[in-house]
Formats: sequence, structure tokens, C-alpha cells
Amino acid sequence: MKINLLALLTFCFSLTLLCKVAYSQRKHSKNDLSIWKKAVVNIETEGYVYPDYIRDSIVTGLKKQGYDSIKLDSIDKSLRMSSIKTGTAIYIIDGNRKYLVTAKHVLFDSTFVKQKIYETKNNKYNWSDELEAIFPRISIRTPLSYVQKTNRGNTLGTYNNSFTKVIKPYIFLSDSTGDGLCILGLQDKSNKLIDTLLQINGYVPIPIEKINSKDDINEGDEIFTIGFPERISVVKHLNFQTIKQLPDVVVPFTCYGRVAMVDSLLHFYYVDLTITPGNSGSPIIRSNKIIGIVSGINKYQIITDNFTQFFQGHLEGIGHLVAIIKVTNLMEGLRKLQISENKSGFYK
Repeated sequence: MKINLLALLTFCFSLTLLCKVAYSQRKHSKNDLSIWKKAVVNIETEGYVYPDYIRDSIVTGLKKQGYDSIKLDSIDKSLRMSSIKTGTAIYIIDGNRKYLVTAKHVLFDSTFVKQKIYETKNNKYNWSDELEAIFPRISIRTPLSYVQKTNRGNTLGTYNNSFTKVIKPYIFLSDSTGDGLCILGLQDKSNKLIDTLLQINGYVPIPIEKINSKDDINEGDEIFTIGFPERISVVKHLNFQTIKQLPDVVVPFTCYGRVAMVDSLLHFYYVDLTITPGNSGSPIIRSNKIIGIVSGINKYQIITDNFTQFFQGHLEGIGHLVAIIKVTNLMEGLRKLQISENKSGFYK
């Protein structure tokens, strides 16, 4: 059988070229993943489990039941213990301005707002709409790559909470999922420590151009997210001499999935993606661009009532159908915050 030498050489050349392109694409994909991992941040917030208005009610009720002062003091002390909440944020830069974007519930301190209403006895406010506050302590957990280089951990960032209606260096944006977004500006002096910690730890912000300009999402689109599922993302604990440093050392997890439901009439969509608590605020990425932010996992019951009661209601489901906040909501909130930032005297 005669073989056309030119055709054979052309075929071999084409095959070699295709292999090189495929290898280049894989290599490029790995580089992109590395860039995204440097821009996702594991944040930790601290507040109080029970504020005064709840604690007083509980203690008063127990006192009426005959509890003695020793027991009441012990219960009151336990109710004052601080609570920890974790989530994922994406580090973004627009020009010379930097921001952290996450799910609203990760940073929104609703307890603080309710407590202030309780103290002032001013119930005319609809606290969820008119009043807002951010957690008083925002911490950055330490990535493993940084610890391997320095054997040091992060310090605690403190935000001075307030109850006034003055313009704040953050914005909350609610949506019909029942949650929403929080965009935290890092230009304000109270937040510069957070930005400093991010830079020290090797985090690099994603440019604003990495956010998709439109909600052109289709069911079946391949997507992935990078975030910090609670507990399993913590791979090491460091010992510190001071409580002002966080002991947790973390690594990010990458999870893959597809768009499951999208409708132009909704401000959110759903993806088929396995995540756990701690992933709230993670970016949804398609074709190397952000197309949404994880609002939170769905907690639906997948086992019997008896089993749930055995664990006293502390069982949490794993989200497979996950609500995602659209990028148009993200850009709307960011531009709204930037309008305030452009005003004279906003940052003092």
C-alpha cells in the first residue's frame, strides 16, 4: 500500500501541534488556579452568642424558677462566651482600591443591631432594612504556604463598630435568596490592617476585569469554586504566646460542578456543587471569570427525624443545589460603595 509521505508528515505535525496546545492549555489552567487561590481568603468573625436583651430574659426566667445566685452567675458567664463564624471572601482590586467580597451573613452583625435597639428601647426601626453593623473583629486565617516560609501566624483585625447612620466603608446588599452580599472597602484606616495582613501573607487581589460583565449564564455550564470548608480546611494549629494571633492554618479547596437552574427573572441562580459551611462567600468561576458568589448552603433534611433528634438538632446538611448571587448584584453594590468613596471626607 502506497503511503503519501507528505500527508503522513502533515498528520504527524498536526498531532504534535495539538498535543502542545493541549499541554499548554492544561498548564495555563494550573496557573489560573494558582492565581485564584491567592485571591480567596478564609475570614473569621467574632461576636457574642447572646446579647444583653436575650441574656437578661434567660437569667430572669431561671431566677423565677428558683435557681440560686451561683448557678445564675455560671449560666450568665456561659452566655457571654464569644462565638466564631467563618467564611470565604474574594480579594478584589479596582484601580488603586481594594475590597473583600463575601456573603452577607458572614459579616453582618445582626445581634449587635438588635442589642442597640434593646438598649435604646427604640423599636420604631426595622433593623433588617435601616440599621446595619459589621462584626467587631474580623480575622484573616493563615495560609499554609505562608507558615512554611515564616512559621508565623496572623494577628487579629479589629473593627470599631458603631450604631450611627453615618456612611460606612462597607455595604450590604440583600437579595431574594434571604441573604445577600457584603462588600468591605479596605481603604478606610480601620480596615487597612486587614489589607496589610493579606499582603504579608502573600494574597494577591483579582482585578475587577475578572468579574464577568453580564449574567450570561446557561444551565449546564461548567463551573468551579475555591473556598474554605470549615474544619477540613484547617490543617494545622500553631502555638502562640498571645491571644491576638490566630492558631488556625488553612488550605483552600477547589470544587467543580455545573449550573443547575437559571432564570432571567431571578436575582440568583443555582449550581450543582458540593460545599459545606465555610464556603459561604466563595466565588463561582467559569472560563476564568467570576460569575457569582455563593450565598450559602441549603440545609435540607436527608435523614429521619429520630436521627436528627438524637443529635439534638445540630446536624447540618451538605449543600448540593447551592444558591448563587449574580454578578450584576455584585457590581451594583460595588459601584454604590464607590460613589460614597468618591465623596470628599469619606475616608478621614
